[in-house]
Amino acid sequence: MKLEKIQKSTLTKTVFATLAVGTIVGTLLVFPSLGYIIKYFTDDKNQQKYVKRVFHRLEKQRLISTHEKPDGKITITFTDKGKQKALTYYIDQIEIKRPKNWDGFWRVVTFDIPEGNKKARNIFRENLKTLGFYALQKSVFVHAFPCKDEIDFLKHNFGVASHVAFIIAKSIDNQNLLRNYFRV
Repeated sequence: MKLEKIQKSTLTKTVFATLAVGTIVGTLLVFPSLGYIIKYFTDDKNQQKYVKRVFHRLEKQRLISTHEKPDGKITITFTDKGKQKALTYYIDQIEIKRPKNWDGFWRVVTFDIPEGNKKARNIFRENLKTLGFYALQKSVFVHAFPCKDEIDFLKHNFGVASHVAFIIAKSIDNQNLLRNYFRV
């Protein structure tokens, strides 16, 4: 995605988010040169200087580390702090795709996250709501479309995997309410 003009106040977030989404599976990117990275974001010479400062700021904040190899290639690695921030950006990007035809199955997520992990429980619940799940109860949520990968990512990211169950069901009481909610 080539960005035309972008406000300086949002450029740092845009650069980091782009790197984060691009490397969420791995933790390392290799680019031909720093100039290549900068041109990816803008052709404007003034903004290119700013993008270069953004990379230096991300390094100074210990979110990324960059190393130039003898062949001129630049490697960008996320630090542990950077990986955590990258996951936050990725969570903001997650969405459940609506297929052309509904397969007739309900995806049920249940959880019993201990009181000692209340913060993770609340964040997990809020993410389910953001993804469009229907709350049957405080800890039972339903979705009509395939979402196992998204749930696996969330439960592992918040460290609650052992307290979350994912169920695929053919029918649920009050199914008409759910059909109306998901328009299926």
